[in-house]
Amino acid sequence: MDALDRLEADSVYILREAFHAFRRPALLWSLGKDSGALLWLTRKAFLGRVPFPVFHVDTGKKFPEMYAYRTQIAAAWNLDLIVGTCPPVETIDPTLPPAARSADRKTAGLKAMLAEHRFDALIVGIRGDEEATRAKERVFSPRNDQGAWDIKDQPPEFGDLFNTTVAPGGHVRVHPLLQWTELDIWRYVRREAIPVVDLYFARGGRRYRSLGDQDITNPIASEAADLDAIIAELERTKIAERSGRAMDHDPIAIIPTVARDGDNLANPSAQMPWYSGGLLTMALDRMALPPAPDTAPLRLPIQDVYKFGDRRVLAGRLESGTLRVGDPLLFSPSNQTARVVSIERWPGPSSEISVSGESIGITLDEPLVVERGELASHTDTAPIESDVFRGRVLWLGSRPIVTGSRYRLRIMTAEVGVRVQRIHHVVDAEDLAERPADRVERNEVAELTLRCDRLIAFDEASSLVRSGRFALIDEHRVGGGGLISMEGYADQRPSVTVRATNVAKVEHRVSSADRVRRNGHSGGVLWFTGLSGAGKSTLALDLERQLFADGYQVFVLDGDNLRNGLNADLGFSPEERSENIRRVGEVAALMAQAGFVVIASLISPYRSDRDRARRAAAAGFHEIYIRADLATCEARDPKGLYRRARAGEIADFTGVSAPYEEPEAAELTVDTTAQSVGDCVRALRRYVTSAFPRH
Repeated sequence: MDALDRLEADSVYILREAFHAFRRPALLWSLGKDSGALLWLTRKAFLGRVPFPVFHVDTGKKFPEMYAYRTQIAAAWNLDLIVGTCPPVETIDPTLPPAARSADRKTAGLKAMLAEHRFDALIVGIRGDEEATRAKERVFSPRNDQGAWDIKDQPPEFGDLFNTTVAPGGHVRVHPLLQWTELDIWRYVRREAIPVVDLYFARGGRRYRSLGDQDITNPIASEAADLDAIIAELERTKIAERSGRAMDHDPIAIIPTVARDGDNLANPSAQMPWYSGGLLTMALDRMALPPAPDTAPLRLPIQDVYKFGDRRVLAGRLESGTLRVGDPLLFSPSNQTARVVSIERWPGPSSEISVSGESIGITLDEPLVVERGELASHTDTAPIESDVFRGRVLWLGSRPIVTGSRYRLRIMTAEVGVRVQRIHHVVDAEDLAERPADRVERNEVAELTLRCDRLIAFDEASSLVRSGRFALIDEHRVGGGGLISMEGYADQRPSVTVRATNVAKVEHRVSSADRVRRNGHSGGVLWFTGLSGAGKSTLALDLERQLFADGYQVFVLDGDNLRNGLNADLGFSPEERSENIRRVGEVAALMAQAGFVVIASLISPYRSDRDRARRAAAAGFHEIYIRADLATCEARDPKGLYRRARAGEIADFTGVSAPYEEPEAAELTVDTTAQSVGDCVRALRRYVTSAFPRH
């Protein structure tokens, strides 16, 4: 892909995001080259259609050639054109200069059209290089109920994780061309053969470089009578495009900052009243990530699904890798598979191959129910699936982050609820040291553990940054963004992937009620979880002996014993720990169905794995938290494991170099720090006789 291809793909992505996010979007058509290119990009995004209204705020003062162009293009491209009028010029403040008076008149006309048609998003063809104010815009830029833009209170944008919230009575301006330059536009017009108004081409040594109302737009000296000549002229000139218009002469600002205090990072500095320019986050928003290599694993986040008759086209931007017709695709996290039948583009025929950075559509050989947020990959290089990860977060929200805070998490096109499970530390701005913290204030960087409401698909940022970055949405605004790490956590894909086929479930001929009558009690799972050294095995074995004496069918599944047999092939990586718990959970559930009271005694550090074991045993699962703080467990150290872990002899040791996630809603908590073994066993026995009464 060349530079124009990348600009085109990004603009198509933005247009599709806007179409999905807003209820009533519309495109503002000024009749110039920029909005003409924007219309063409819209047709590319939606395979030849413009699926929303196009409206022109008509001052009645445009050049005749512009009105002729409007009529021609609206008919040829089948536009849903709405033409609005502006109030009489006499109603506008006569003390204003002509250019400002014209701008106020157009603003009044635009507000009237917004009120009449209730558009919640306006897609506009402004560019960041036109003048300094426009360079301060966001791609998705909110306007209030008066149509005003508050430059001092803009939500941050982290790459293409946009803010799509509409304020009550307001709307959002969408700027797909913000990264384009004037030269880019003309090169694109030439490449795509996009029609433009003839006034752009020189006649008698003069041409119009920018088009507006006749009374405030002047031609420039030029001999550029065709596209090649205009491009050559622009490659030489240093004069601003809008120099021929009586407006837009703001200076370009240098940004003074104080990183320690957050001055001019995301909010204006109270200590610099002399500075009124843009903010650092605005400048950073303009930085585009380079596309990932075509040789990287394939990642195609699905933006939307468009229906054309019987065809279903899955639209998205290829974030990395290469896609070919015939490739088998895996969609995560639904884990559905299908082959690519076609790669759709407009105009022209479908292609056989697509590379990183392209915005495309695909059709499949299977009628899968694939929705926005799914991530397509090749089957042999699938992304991570998990509901928990670590994130290094830059926080710019108005409220501090605390443990338990809830947000909306956005990764590529997926969005899910998320909770802050733990704040590990905050990075000190003075010396970049990591310090403990119980909250994350505005402008701070912190390391968090985030837990999602469901499984999502992503990559670690260290391997694929585009699918490893995220934004946190707080109160309908982007409050922060960060990068993903799976340090200490397992890819849960192996635990949820079903590979067995042609398997039929066999129903037992001995009912659960029959087993209860024979055993004298129902079966179930007592899942003992806690740190190494908390006392799980001691309590489990004592409880087993007493319950057996009481007449219970009871058996202990101890983690160490199982690793000598059933799980002898597993180590202690996060993925192997997860598989260890999956196997034990399934065995425990089967034994519970047979009528046993099963005591499963395992560290089981990950909440997701314990939840999976709970689902296997259903209502018969009882989580028992054997609680003891790390210092107590390390002081006991019955097997010498903590000492070895501190010496670096044992990797991924829970509580030292790997996380332990405490239960949030255990059925019973037994504190072995504060209670004797006898007291703990008596509490456990009381619980069992209540939960599993003998008949």
